[in-house]
Amino acid sequence: MSTEKNDNRAPVHAIVVGLPRSARDAIEKLHWAMEHFGALTTNRCVTRRTVMKLVDRGIAESAGQCAMCDDDGFTIEPERYREGFRLTEFGMKCHTELMDHYEKLMCAE
Repeated sequence: MSTEKNDNRAPVHAIVVGLPRSARDAIEKLHWAMEHFGALTTNRCVTRRTVMKLVDRGIAESAGQCAMCDDDGFTIEPERYREGFRLTEFGMKCHTELMDHYEKLMCAE
């Protein structure tokens, strides 16, 4: 997915700060899942509704069908597949900005 549609938007910081808490949490969890598993499937913690809002904003994208795995990264038997999601390039910038924002808030206290 191209990030061209984000070129005329507000700076990344304004976008990230304006997101609801559930969307900011989803960005963090998508980033963590990308580092460890490659993609994240929606669940009770990260709902499909929240991720689809990020997809609409160009922050996340579908990774296609992914094999379900347990917390240790082992594929669940029998194999089951669900749609997985990952951050786009713009989403990675949003994650970086979000971490910087959290760091500034912690330093201000």
